Amino acid sequence: VSTDTITQITNSTLYDGFRTGGWSPSISSDGNRIAFISNSNLTGENPNNTLQIFIYNAEQNGEFTQVTNITTGNLSKLSIYGNVGISIAFVSSANLTGHNPDGNPELFLYDNGITTQVTNTLGVDNISPPSISSDGKRIVFSTYADITGENPDGNTEIFLLSCNSVEETDSDGDGYSDSIDNC
Repeated sequence: VSTDTITQITNSTLYDGFRTGGWSPSISSDGNRIAFISNSNLTGENPNNTLQIFIYNAEQNGEFTQVTNITTGNLSKLSIYGNVGISIAFVSSANLTGHNPDGNPELFLYDNGITTQVTNTLGVDNISPPSISSDGKRIVFSTYADITGENPDGNTEIFLLSCNSVEETDSDGDGYSDSIDNC
């Protein structure tokens, strides 16, 4: 018999007769933060119980932080890294940054409070679940989008995003942070 401990970290309730809950949990490399998708109102910021990304912080007495504020669109497929800070790579069709009005699934990076849209996949409806390196500086994913100009045949290819950090500066005005431009 195992002497390990299992702890329930969420306590979801019914909303308009429908079940709520949490899905796709991903834990930081230090084990202190867990990112997950939930339609629960864990922070009081999700009264309509739409799918959002939350972070559970075991170091701060089990505090929840709501990362997204999605009113339309969807999200799925997330991966987390976090020791000092926290980085979450995820796919969403929501217009989280104002640069996804067509509602295509796009790769986003949440890094210490800043959400950046990484891809712009016009007319593409699929990006694989991303995987993020243990240092939070590389994200790998697959898609059949021609996001680099090197996939005109539309085959599903694997892409590697390499960044040192996410910056809010957008010096060329293209709607993407300079750190993403320089990847």
